[in-house]
Parts: sequence; C-alpha cells; structure tokens
Amino acid sequence: TTIDTVNPVVELNKFNRINSNTVQISYSSNDNLSGVASVHLQIANNPEFNNLLIDKDINAQANSVQIDNVPSAGILYARLNALDKAGNSSGYTKATAIMIAPPVLINPVTQAKIKTSLLKVQGTAEAGSKVQLYLNNQSIGKPVITDEQGNFNQDIRLSEEGSYRLHAIVINGSASSEPSAPVIFDFALPVPTGAITTPGENQTLSAPIDIQVDAADELGIEKVELFIDNKQFAALTERPYQAHWPLTMQDNGSHELSAKITNTSGKTITSTSTVNVKIEPPAPPPIPYSGKITAISPAWRTTHQRYYRSGC
Repeated sequence: TTIDTVNPVVELNKFNRINSNTVQISYSSNDNLSGVASVHLQIANNPEFNNLLIDKDINAQANSVQIDNVPSAGILYARLNALDKAGNSSGYTKATAIMIAPPVLINPVTQAKIKTSLLKVQGTAEAGSKVQLYLNNQSIGKPVITDEQGNFNQDIRLSEEGSYRLHAIVINGSASSEPSAPVIFDFALPVPTGAITTPGENQTLSAPIDIQVDAADELGIEKVELFIDNKQFAALTERPYQAHWPLTMQDNGSHELSAKITNTSGKTITSTSTVNVKIEPPAPPPIPYSGKITAISPAWRTTHQRYYRSGC
C-alpha cells in the first residue's frame, strides 16, 4: 500500500469583481495520488488576513466560483488552501489582490473636436472607486469618487489648443487598475464669422449711411470694432452691429472700411470693404435783388388810386 505524503497543489489564477457585491475566483487544484478532497477560500481586506470577510470551503472539482455579498469598498485579498484525501495540506497560496477593472471613459469620445477650454469628462468604474485622470500622461486634479451606480464626472481646463491624450486609472488603497482605453481628441477654439453688409463693395456714397455688420459665433460675440482708413470709428458690443457714418469732413475718393469681429474666446476675423465717397458741392446761393425806384406813375397823390412802379 502506497502512503500519500505528497502535498496537493492549488493555484489561484484570477481574483476579480463581477459587480459591486460579487467577486469571482478562478483556480486549479491537483493531487496525483489520493486526489484533492477540499479547497478552502479566505477573503480579507488586508494581506495579513487578520480580518476575514469570507472563510469557507469551495468545490474542489470546479475551476471557478462566484462569491456574493462581498463588500465593495477598499482593496480585497484572497488565498486558497487545498487538502487531499490523505489529509495533506498544500498550505495557503500567496495573498492575491483583487483585480480592479479599468474605468471606461464615455465623454469625450476618441477623435472628438473640442471647441471649448472647459472639458467635461464622464465615465464609469466600480462603485465607490477613486478614479485618477491623466492628460498627456500627466495626472490632472485629485481623484474623483464614483457614485453608487459607478458613474463619475470631472471638469478639466485645457490650457492651450492642440491634440490631447486622455486616460484614467482606478486607485483603491495600494492597488490600481490597468489604464482605461485612451481617448485622443483635438482642441481648437472656433473662429467667428461675419462681414460688412452695408455699404456694399465699391458702392458710391453721396449721403450719410449706416455701416452694418453681420457677425456670429457659437460661443458668442464679444465686440465688433469698425475702422475707416485704419482709424477706429466705433466699437459695438450688442446687436445690431451698426454705426451711423455721416460722411462729415470725409474727402471724396476711395476709402477702406474694416470690421474686426472678436468672439468671447478672443478669436478674431477682419472683414474689409472699399467704398467711394462722392459728395457734390452745394449750389451757389441766389443773387439778391439790387434794383432801385426811378419813377412813380402817375404822380403821388393822397387819393385811393393805384400806383405803378417802373425802373430796374
């Protein structure tokens, strides 16, 4: 009769979380002589296992088991011990920290075109986890804690235009997850649009006119500045963007009008238009009457009679 004195072998292959309350253990056990009789599982919230959360036998013939009602907060550790049918023990495996699922970034999406410096980041991770964001591989701000549904939100201020790489990592205690799938996006502030609508290009002006500008921007218009021959004529901050041009003291000939449009992010465009001023000089005043009386016919009498004047 062969006496079995060889210890069984057990390996903990994977320790991960299925959801906020359930974990999964993947393992293998073997004993070539008497066979494995039982596998014992312990789960604790510290690697010394002095505060056990789970302490139970699991199916020796299976290769995985799910454990419910496991606390979701903090880092967890698991270990296994196998007994063969001869009573030999494998001894506990090395403490294995739970594998933390990487977070998932929902917003922004990859290849997004961001048009504002305030970036609103949204994502998901295990409930109660701490999520650290990284922008171009540099940590940004403090870790944010996910809510009961595992959602997180964080605002990031982009310092300059260009291409960015965003990723996140879950940090629970001394353990951390693999990085999330990176999100690559471009940040470029929009440029306003607009043009001088009145007067028209090459229009001839002979009377006062309102200079009108059509300006628009998805972030908002801060101001519209009007220039005549490179000298500022008006600064407008509200619609309608128009200013009266009386043409007073304006020389006849060609003049350049320009409108500098600035949006709320500081981006500008300039629209120009050339006009011709042609003001006719006023007509000369009429010559005043300069004649004199040379005779009265008939001779002056103090009667009610008509008199006629002759002369120049």
